[in-house]
Amino acid sequence: MGQDKHIFIICTVRDADKAYTDKLNKYVDELERQGNEVHLPHRDTNQRLSGLGICYQNHRAIRDADEVHIFYNPDSKGTHFDMGMAFAMNKTIKVIESTGYGEGKSFARMLHEWQFQSMKDLLGNFFDHIANHKSEDASIKWSDFMNAFNALKRKL
Repeated sequence: MGQDKHIFIICTVRDADKAYTDKLNKYVDELERQGNEVHLPHRDTNQRLSGLGICYQNHRAIRDADEVHIFYNPDSKGTHFDMGMAFAMNKTIKVIESTGYGEGKSFARMLHEWQFQSMKDLLGNFFDHIANHKSEDASIKWSDFMNAFNALKRKL
């Protein structure tokens, strides 16, 4: 019953305390229990590399990911860098944790907008799938509908 998605986690690494890494590990354990392959930087990126080496390794992992889950910390420079790479690659995101935002522009607001756009794109793909899988009499088969719906649920 696995979902078989490749997921990259954007999160704080350098200034992460034990409670934070425990929370990340618990979240990733659940994703992996569901059958996903997860790249968690403090676990899967070689932190002994140079800063450039870490960026290259994360770039490859983000490129190979089906989606990116974000634990946003406005003080983490690496989080912002990885978000920029994911944005440039037009990755689907899920914001797992963020900060509040008020009026005006902010990264927290941008993440909310980006996640909403990702969901809109998925819904468009869902309806395209339905439109392209109609039976001969122009009515959709229930199994096609359920397959498309379940694929969308896995993305959300």
